[in-house]
Parts: sequence; C-alpha cells; structure tokens
Amino acid sequence: MCAGVKKASCDGRDPCGLCAKLNRTCAYDEQSIHHTQLASNGVGSLSGPSLPSRQYVEDLEMRLQMAEALLAEETAGANEILGVQLARRAIRSLKGPVAPPHSDDLAFADIDASFQTLRIKDKDTRGFHGKSSGAMLVKTAVDLKNENLGPPERMEPVSVSKPRPPATNYTFPDEDLLFSLVSLYFENNTFLPLLHRPSFERAVRHRSHRADEAMARTVLLVCALGARYSTDPRVHLSSAGKAPGWQWFEQVQICQHFRSEYTSIIDVQCSCLTIMFLDATANPRICWNIIGFALRAGQDIGLHRFNMDSRATAFERELERRASWVLLLFDTQIGAALGRGSTLESHEFELHMPIICDDEYWSSPETTNPRDIFRQPPEKPSVVAFFNCMIHLNRILALSCKILYSSDSERLQVGLEAEGWQGKIVGELESALNAWFEIIPHHLRWDPSFPIQDDTFFDQSAALHCAYHHTRIVIHRPLISAVDRLRPVLSHKFLQICTVAARACSRVAEIQHRRRPNNPILFSKVHKPTLHVGHSNIHSQTALFTSAIVLLMNVWGGAGNVIETTEDLDGFHRCILVLRAQRRQ
Repeated sequence: MCAGVKKASCDGRDPCGLCAKLNRTCAYDEQSIHHTQLASNGVGSLSGPSLPSRQYVEDLEMRLQMAEALLAEETAGANEILGVQLARRAIRSLKGPVAPPHSDDLAFADIDASFQTLRIKDKDTRGFHGKSSGAMLVKTAVDLKNENLGPPERMEPVSVSKPRPPATNYTFPDEDLLFSLVSLYFENNTFLPLLHRPSFERAVRHRSHRADEAMARTVLLVCALGARYSTDPRVHLSSAGKAPGWQWFEQVQICQHFRSEYTSIIDVQCSCLTIMFLDATANPRICWNIIGFALRAGQDIGLHRFNMDSRATAFERELERRASWVLLLFDTQIGAALGRGSTLESHEFELHMPIICDDEYWSSPETTNPRDIFRQPPEKPSVVAFFNCMIHLNRILALSCKILYSSDSERLQVGLEAEGWQGKIVGELESALNAWFEIIPHHLRWDPSFPIQDDTFFDQSAALHCAYHHTRIVIHRPLISAVDRLRPVLSHKFLQICTVAARACSRVAEIQHRRRPNNPILFSKVHKPTLHVGHSNIHSQTALFTSAIVLLMNVWGGAGNVIETTEDLDGFHRCILVLRAQRRQ
C-alpha cells in the first residue's frame, strides 16, 4: 500500500496507478516502508513524543484527495448509469407486448357497485376515478360497511340525465349520395378502424341519423370525409372555395357534444372524425386542442384503462379500445409534428391491443364472449393488422421524442447529463426499431420487385414503411448539427443515416402515388412549418416533409458526390410532387 493510504491497494508499479492518476509523488519504495516500520517500533523516537512529520501530513492529504476523486468518479458514473439504464429499460420494454391491464381497473369498475349501494349513482354520470380520488375512498368505506353490516337492499337508481335530442336541424346529403359517401369513407379509410362498418351502414339504412343526434353528427362527419374521394358534383355545390364536404362538416360544432351531462363512445369517435377532417385544412393546429379535449373526456369515462364493466358487451369494449388507440396515435403523431409533448404518455394507457379481426367477421353486437364474436379466418390476412403495427411503431416514436427531444431540466431529473448519453440511447432506439421491423406481417412487407396486389394492403404497406423511415430520421436527427465543428465526422455519419431513410421514404411515396393517386398516405401531411408549393400551402412535418428537408440538408452540406447530389435532388422533387398532388385530399 502507499504510505498512509488504507483501502487503496498499490499495484506495485513505480509509481503506482493511483498516485500517477493524482499526479503525486509515489510513497511506495522499500526504504520509506522500512523507515516507517522502524518508527512504529520506537526506533528514531529517542527524544520522546513528537509532532506528525511533514511526510505523514502529506500522505494524509493525498489519501483524502484519493477518496474524494474516487467518490466523485463513482457518483458521476452512477448518475450516468442511472439515467441511461432507466431509458434503456423503457426502450427495451417496447420490444415486448403492451403491458396487461392494471389491477386498479377492477377497483374502478367496482366503484359503480359501491355507489349504487349508496343510492346516489346515476348510470349516465359515471366517470373514471383513480387511487387518490375521493370516490375510491368512498368505495373503501362502503366495502368496509358491507363486510361488517352486510349489503343493503338493492334499489334501481333513477336517472336524471337528459336524453339526447333528436336530429331535427341537420341537412344531410340526398339519400343516394349519402350512401355513396359512407361507402367511399370506408373504402378509403383503411388505416384507422374507428367505426364498425356493417353496424354503421345498417344504422344508416334504418335512418337512425334522423332520430338520434349523436348518430346524426357521426354521419355528417363521415360524409364530409367521404366527399374527398367523390366525383359527384353535389359535393361542391355549397362549398365554393372550401374543401369538399365542408357543407356537412360545418354543421357539427366542434366539441359541442362534450357539453352534455355524460360522455359516450360516440362523442369520442366524433372527435376522431373531426381531427381526421381538420388535419388537412389550412389551420390544422386546432387538431392539437381537440385531441387534448377528447383525451380528457375519454379519461373521464375510463377509456384509457381496460373496461371491466360487466354491462359492456365485447362489441362495445372493442370499439372503445379502437377509439382510445386512435386518439393516442393522433396525440403522438401530431405532437411530434408540432414539437410538443404528448397529452398522455403511452404508459398511462393500460389497454389491450385491438383484436385482429376485420369488421365483416364480427358476429352479433349482443354477443358477450369475445371468442364467439371475433373470428378472423386464419388463412385470410387482416386489415386491422396494420393498425396494431402502427401502434407499436407509435410507441417507439413517442419514447424517442420524450427522451431525445426533452428539455434540459427533464434530462437532469433522470440523470441524462453525462457526455455521450445520446449515442447510447440512439443505439437502443435503433435496436427497438429493427426489432419492430422484423415482426411486420408478411402481407404488409414492402418489396418493389414484387408489389402487393391487394390495393388495401398496398396502401397500408406504403404508409407503414414511410412511417418506419420517418421514425428512423426522428431518432438520429438530434445528432445532426450544421454548426458542430468539433465532431464533423460523427455528425456526417448520422446525416447519412437520415439521408438513406429519406431517399427510401421518397421512393415508397412515389410508387404508392403512381398506383393510387387518390389515396394519400396516412399522416403524410400535418402542420407547420409551411412549405409553399405552387399556389398552395402544404403543412407537413411528417414523413414526406421531413424527408424532403433532410435531402436538401445533404445537398447543401456538400457531403455527397455528384451522383448522390443528383439522387437527393430527385428524391426532394419526388416528395414535392406527391405533396402537391395530395392538395385536394
């Protein structure tokens, strides 16, 4: 050991490693050790007690410095390891299935029963209550009372909620046009399975929208969305200078349906339809506000948790589950496009994934057993499989934005301030993205040499792979800096990764547009910043817009040769071509 230093073993070198690290003179030599041993045996202390020698004081100082250095090193390492480990654990959890429902969901459902025993429960005003709520405390008290005194006699609660008013003030399309627009909506909206087509079309044929206000709003919004794909001149009669379908959309007042005494699944579905329509308008940022409102309303009725209500059928639970995931998908995609955090984090949603079963294979809505209602033929690929793939990819995008684009204060809270943390996190996210890519169903895999024959699966595959390339750009983009002169090689490496992804995205979009010009790719146009194309404003910061800007960055940076520069310019023009063609939709 070095003199006076305990618990710090000398490695026997001259000087030892610890002394060299502190730039101190090493006290390790046999002569000094022999002198110390003699002094400890009383030799050399003939004059009686003496003060500590200067060498001894210096040794103590060195020992203190060593301890402080080791402590600082361990503390810094612990901070870095803690932050990176927490992020790594969260990222690796994305490779597994969505977490099962929380045990508290059962307690939430039990609150209904507890309130009914108190005779204060109105069936139409129930809402979600978490563990810290007063309702949960009431449940505990009621359970305690029932355990000791027995349950009281059951009385049916009297509902004081106002019934939904009939639809008397709406103007619908002519009946033949209405049926056509509804059909066009379902034929072209194969990405987000928000509504159950057979039951919805059956309700339209029975003219339910003429008697029920909620159904009326839903039908008007579906007609407005279907009008984008219609060639019927009647879709433009009352919409001079406005988007097709505006005459039906403007009859539905935004979020007015949430003013009633209770929120229903139809209200949430109407919010999703409203977002889908406004997403392509001149001021789509209003979607951000509607998403927040709808998510809070959905929370109020517990849509973010697994529905344990025994009164709900499997049919109803699946529609609620779909609406919840659609909202969460919108929240992440539009939040990423605007550079804003998600209203709700994905871990706040404790839901089962949507059941992979197409609408035509659902049985009667009154069926309660999921095994009896959802029967997708095993030999037939499902349209809903795309939606589930997008949900998993969306989880990677959400976590990427939360970690890599977080504020300094957020990073400090979780210990992500050490040098090089971004590279480690990017590596983990890239691994999660690659793992996701490997589980894409065969019928949705993109291969230009062997194009998918089915138009629906072709569109879905194009949307899925554009979203995949866009997510890769989002992951690597923070490590690109136009003014980073200290790490030009590293910055160039990540720019090249983004450029390769942007080129691939532009090719997929062009091929899809060439074959399906009237069917825009999902999330291919959203929000600021504004890109002026011809006489229109294309608001986009998703796959196509991001790819176009990355390709321009690579050209302006002069990183490639003439061939690569030409290729990047071609890719840029491909993106602009597709964006311009999608103006009408």
